[in-house]
Amino acid sequence: MGPYSLCFTVDYRYVSVLRVLIHSLVKTHPGEKFDLYILHKSLSDADIVSLEQVAPSITNIIPIVVNDELFNNAPTSRRYPKEIYFRLFASYYLPIKLDRILYLDPDIICVNSMDHFYHQDFGDALFIGATHMFPFLQRLNELRLGLKSNTPYMNTGVMLLNLDKLRLVQKQEDILTFIQSHKALLFLPDQDILTSLYGNHLKLVDPMIYNLSDRFLKQYSTKNRIKISLAWVKEHTVFIHYCGRNKPWKSPYFGVLNVFYSQTIASMHKGDCQ
Repeated sequence: MGPYSLCFTVDYRYVSVLRVLIHSLVKTHPGEKFDLYILHKSLSDADIVSLEQVAPSITNIIPIVVNDELFNNAPTSRRYPKEIYFRLFASYYLPIKLDRILYLDPDIICVNSMDHFYHQDFGDALFIGATHMFPFLQRLNELRLGLKSNTPYMNTGVMLLNLDKLRLVQKQEDILTFIQSHKALLFLPDQDILTSLYGNHLKLVDPMIYNLSDRFLKQYSTKNRIKISLAWVKEHTVFIHYCGRNKPWKSPYFGVLNVFYSQTIASMHKGDCQ
């Protein structure tokens, strides 16, 4: 079995954050190798070297420069730069030899092995991922975007992409046309787009395991009237996602999951996995 293939889209502001994610990946997968494809438009040579230095004997960093002119008319902001759209066209940018790729947002750390998630069968799905939406917000998104009832709203921070099938069915024109016709309605642009066009081709997995955020942890605990311990998270969760504005490298941080980020930083400073 070959190396894990992962994909990231980043600008220079998130290089240091991606370094932490890479460290967490190699630490939780001893003996494994990684091909890490970096879709970007403006990273410097020094940025790429910085990523290569995290675990040079374990990771193969493969930068791919993306022409971002396709997205000149797409809504952007400091929080949602053009880079968020690159993942929409991953099947076009990545090598044809790849049949699947795991996309991860850089504001994620890996806590346990992702082997089962990465190698699972797609069935007929284009994507495998999680939703963070409970019924009330799910219904609001259906109304806002004109979705069919019960179309899962995809959190695009963790996505396993069926590249073979995407190359057959995905069309750039469909995405660009959707952006133009729905520009005023796009709140979380990339998630809105992928959900609207491909939400019915998503295989759902448990967000408590594969895409856990502090917000979702709190909502889940409240809804189910249970308290999920950090010991449970440490044992069961694969990916912790510090999505939204609540980041463990910024103060103040609200929640409990920042302890895992702090532990990863401490491990990096000790030189683990070098």
